[in-house]
Amino acid sequence: MNLLAHTALSGNSDKILVGNFIADFIKGNQYKHYEPEIIEGILLHRKIDQFTDQHPMTRRSTARLQTDYGKYAPVLVDIFYDHFLAIHFKELTRRELQTHSEATYRILENHTDILPVSVQSFLPNMIAQNWLFRYYDLGGILKALEGINKRAKFANHLDQAIHNLEHNFEDFQDDFLSFFPDIQHFSEEIIQKHQLTAK
Repeated sequence: MNLLAHTALSGNSDKILVGNFIADFIKGNQYKHYEPEIIEGILLHRKIDQFTDQHPMTRRSTARLQTDYGKYAPVLVDIFYDHFLAIHFKELTRRELQTHSEATYRILENHTDILPVSVQSFLPNMIAQNWLFRYYDLGGILKALEGINKRAKFANHLDQAIHNLEHNFEDFQDDFLSFFPDIQHFSEEIIQKHQLTAK
């Protein structure tokens, strides 16, 4: 899951960020009991995922991993892209990565009562270990890959994808840098349309 990217693509709304962050833990139409701005964040997340899956750059990145990791290749690309976002965070968002990470943790803590139970359970570790900032270094990426490997069904050695990242670093980075401005523009347009509608 590309946790860092989704938090960075939430505009200036705390509640859209919360919805965007928890969306993977909300199945089907189970979001309907949330307040409107949280719902906007959940739906934004789903649109971001659809856009990402169809983008030629992410498809090219995925193809590099398909032979070794099959259906898990897109999941690995998400994690790789969070690494590149962390590396280039300031130039792409005009914010400091650590400042953004701390602000995100505060927002999530302020909305603990509406977070899904599964998110509540890992949030303390996420904050203590500073997951968002740790996407900056390969050690943090390896830890994320190890976590995915433990949770994945019928898959082994997903953590070995760290070697794919290292061996094809420039290619993956070039794909990401071509892709991310497009997803930024796409997300900004969706959020802006919501704000105009809300007025």
